[in-house]
Amino acid sequence: MQKEFIFIIVIVFIAGFLAGRYIHPGRAAAQKASPEYTLDNCVTVFDEGKTEAKKNGWAFWFARRDFTGGLNLKMSFVKAGAASHPPHRHDEKEIFYILQGKANFNLNGQTRTVGENTALFCPTGVPHGISNASDEEPVSYLVIKDN
Repeated sequence: MQKEFIFIIVIVFIAGFLAGRYIHPGRAAAQKASPEYTLDNCVTVFDEGKTEAKKNGWAFWFARRDFTGGLNLKMSFVKAGAASHPPHRHDEKEIFYILQGKANFNLNGQTRTVGENTALFCPTGVPHGISNASDEEPVSYLVIKDN
C-alpha cells in the first residue's frame, strides 16, 4: 500500500511539473505542436509484455519526450550485483526514485548506498551512476529525465 501511495505522489508531481513547464502559455510558441492529449494516451499502466530487455535487466517507458515535450519517465529493473551502465554525464537533469531494493548512487566520484522511497537528483553535466547494491535482490527505480 505504501509503495502505491508513493508512486501516486510521484505521478502527481510529474503531472504538476508537466502542467507548469510544458503547457505554460509563455513557452507554448517555442515548442512543437503538441499531440491531442486524452485519457487514452495520458494514462500508462505498467505492462510486463512491453518491457525492453537490457543487458542487466529491463526498462519500461511510461512517458517519452516526443509525447511530453521533453520529459521522460521510465522504470528500470537491474539484476542483483549489476548496473544498467557505468557512471556518465549528460546535458539533462535527472532524478532517480528507488521503488524496491538498495542502490549505490555515484555522484561526482562519491558513492552512497540508499534504499526504497529515496529520490536521487543528478544535476546537468555532473558525472553520476546507479547500480544494484545487493548481490541477492534486484533493484527497481523510476528515472525522470528533463530534456
